[in-house]
Amino acid sequence: MIEPKLVGQQVGLHPVVTLISMFVGLHFLGFIGMLGLPITIALLRYLNDKGIVKIFK
Repeated sequence: MIEPKLVGQQVGLHPVVTLISMFVGLHFLGFIGMLGLPITIALLRYLNDKGIVKIFK
């Protein structure tokens, strides 16, 4: 239960978003997806905040 909060703090995502992305990544991509999907989402959020990509408003 505490893992999503710790991972969320490290990658800069809300714990609920981290938990959902870990579950979806584990379901579709296995262990690598469980770790990779939250990091990918954090990277996309960072790039969106810097204005490099336009995904989120």
